[in-house]
Amino acid sequence: MKTFAEYVKEREMMRKFLKICTMEERRDKNHWCAFDIKRQFHSDCSKTTNYGYDSGNPCMLFIFNNRLGWKPNMKNEMDYLPFFCLMQYQYSSNIYTNITYYPSLPTRIRNGGFQMNLIPNEKILDDNGNEIIGEDGNILYTLPPLVMAKLTFGNVKRDENVNLGPFTMDCRIKDNVAGYQFDNIDSFNGQTVVTFDFVPQFS
Repeated sequence: MKTFAEYVKEREMMRKFLKICTMEERRDKNHWCAFDIKRQFHSDCSKTTNYGYDSGNPCMLFIFNNRLGWKPNMKNEMDYLPFFCLMQYQYSSNIYTNITYYPSLPTRIRNGGFQMNLIPNEKILDDNGNEIIGEDGNILYTLPPLVMAKLTFGNVKRDENVNLGPFTMDCRIKDNVAGYQFDNIDSFNGQTVVTFDFVPQFS
């Protein structure tokens, strides 16, 4: 969870420019909305539980960085940009996992969601409209929205002496979730899909 630690550190450095917003709120003149980590992430995906790794049900962090000014052209006014993962065991179709998202959408097929009032990332400006420069010499941007995906291995026999083998995980922004559709995903020049292999470790 190094990336999450870096996110929290950056958030602390920018604290005077940020505020916790409701889903309907946007930035005001001097403060930009920040992701509410305590409210949006379940205790299962927290430092106190080692982000699920101690129980063998790890939480994976996904970050939607968007400094390109892109916004989804949604048919309805929505609070979240849908996000969904599929996870497949490479050696058998009889091994399955459950994925719980924080935050999640109240849809029939469970999806995660990136908070819309944090999209896109914006430059942080002072009262005179000048860009704020961070300690690293780079322009400060608002922090992006996050999703935690908690993996639960429902029918896996846990044996620390046996290597289970890799799962393939495919995660992506979804533009066709009922009630959350939008039609301009192809115009986003950043990354909307990530695919990787993952080997769970049981202890």
